[in-house]
Amino acid sequence: MEYMNYIQDYIHFAPKLLPPSVSGPLTTIITSFLAVSRTASTHLFPLLTRLTTQLTTQPDLASVLLLLALLFLSFKVLDMAYRAVIFWVRLAVRLTFWGGLGVIGLWVWSRGMEGAIEDAQMMAQYWWGQFQEFQGDVEGEKARLRNQAEKKGYYGR
Repeated sequence: MEYMNYIQDYIHFAPKLLPPSVSGPLTTIITSFLAVSRTASTHLFPLLTRLTTQLTTQPDLASVLLLLALLFLSFKVLDMAYRAVIFWVRLAVRLTFWGGLGVIGLWVWSRGMEGAIEDAQMMAQYWWGQFQEFQGDVEGEKARLRNQAEKKGYYGR
């Protein structure tokens, strides 16, 4: 609290040394801060001393409060990590979406609307053919497994 005395002693030199546009707000801020700190020290110090004496006489309470404080801090750190991960995931998804949209726009611009439609139809036919081939493979494997199970007597009971 020693600094408060020095500030109070020398604050009246501020209007003489600084321009009025700086010294007025500075004096207001400093005097407000000093008033708040003096009020807080008169009301909070007795409470803090009582709390510290209670904690030193009851170590179980101090352990529980320390555990709660550590739990609170760990949840805060976990929340910060969660927010950081979510930020980067959202950024990656947005960049992928807008980048893909830009690539599609450039593709349509370079090929023209008719060429882009032809390319899209050709790709759709290719992938539909791949899907049909995969579906046929799956059905064939199902039939093979069914026949194998029937031969061993596991199917159709």
